[in-house]
Amino acid sequence: MARRRRGLRILLGVLLALVLLAGGLAVALRLTSPPPPEAVAQAPAKPIPEEWTAPSDMIEVPTPVVAEGRAAWSTTGTVLLLSNDKPFGEETYELDVGPDGASLSSSGRFWFRILVATVRVSFTQSWAGGKDLEPREYSAHFDAPLGQSQTLQAAFAAESAAVRRNGDEETFPVPLDEAVVLGTFSSYAFLPVLFRERHVDGRAEFSALLFGGPPGAAAPSAEGLPRLVMERDGEGLLTAGEARVAAERYILESPLGTSELYAKGHEMLALVAGTADRRLFVYRSDYFPTPPKIGAVPPSE
Repeated sequence: MARRRRGLRILLGVLLALVLLAGGLAVALRLTSPPPPEAVAQAPAKPIPEEWTAPSDMIEVPTPVVAEGRAAWSTTGTVLLLSNDKPFGEETYELDVGPDGASLSSSGRFWFRILVATVRVSFTQSWAGGKDLEPREYSAHFDAPLGQSQTLQAAFAAESAAVRRNGDEETFPVPLDEAVVLGTFSSYAFLPVLFRERHVDGRAEFSALLFGGPPGAAAPSAEGLPRLVMERDGEGLLTAGEARVAAERYILESPLGTSELYAKGHEMLALVAGTADRRLFVYRSDYFPTPPKIGAVPPSE
């Protein structure tokens, strides 16, 4: 009996310690958290263009264009981020492309649970590219609690990148003619544009600076920068309510894993990554009021 009581006291002590730890973490998060991020300004809701409902004309991928033949083009969009069908973030971006270069700017937020507390992080991102769509500069700032805020800046010149992260700087070689910057999820909106100019027979390879990946992922190893392979792979039908889009499907292979990107012309519409057990889904909420389902394009479409 005495041994049983002693065991009960130990168990209660452990439970109390866990409660105090959780409570302490919640207090620490509250004291160190920046002001709660406001809801991201949504891009205006857009109707699905009528011509998007037909099968794509890109079964035969187009001949790559050069800067002189690149028409000026711009778009805004909002992407909603889902993990196992549960929202965990949102981001709104503006992408501008023209004969003299390209630029992307975005802002967003994401959130996740730690024990009894919800951690909220807001961020901004900007990117600029030159005439051949090579990266010229990149910056991002993440406002987070517990002293985990991050500021990142990168400048590209003379086949090299100078990257500064929270005051620490490193410089390493980068082949600008094949480099691509991947930061937050809006970065993927640039890939359909870049693919159209860089692909050979429906396949393009890039040296990837993974600023949205784990710490140090942007830096090269002895073998150089991580490789991103993008390949055209047929079509997929995106359906949400009355919205139906026959979209081009691309397979992306990188150190972050295999993912599928869906686009219509220049416009990225969705990104699927992860596994069946841990599925990551990113989609354009300005075009689709609810998460679209992805299936095959019927022969009659």
